[in-house]
Amino acid sequence: MAHLTPPQVVGFTKRAEEDYEGFWEDAAIAAMDDIYWFKEWDTVLDWDYPTFKWYTGGLTNMCYSCVDYKVEQGLGMKAAFIAEDGDTGVIRTITYSQLLEMVKNASRSFQCPLVCSTKRGSLKPKPTRIRVPRSSSMRRCSKASPEEAKNTWV
Repeated sequence: MAHLTPPQVVGFTKRAEEDYEGFWEDAAIAAMDDIYWFKEWDTVLDWDYPTFKWYTGGLTNMCYSCVDYKVEQGLGMKAAFIAEDGDTGVIRTITYSQLLEMVKNASRSFQCPLVCSTKRGSLKPKPTRIRVPRSSSMRRCSKASPEEAKNTWV
């Protein structure tokens, strides 16, 4: 049976095996159009068995990269989510700009101390008339400051 692995995958695998830190640093650099780094990393991999850390010294925020940064790049009118109701066939599209507004609105609602529990891993839902996707709530929690984040993990 012929080897079915595409040549580019063989090349990636070989490169990763030869220099895995260099491979992942190059991958992070190549992804800088999609992932915003507030501070670039000092070390790609810090491995002190059994613990390891990737991109040590770097500072990024995935929510910022996934929403705010897209709007800043001029992609605000592009689709961030496309959802189809399986029963009715209704398709709803949410743009990056709309998603950013939803995240901001959810963020305002989390400023109430009764909304975010002090227990890790729990959110107390606040009654609202606006339907906000769960991802907005999760993204707000990821946008919290380090001090807020202690109390807002989903």
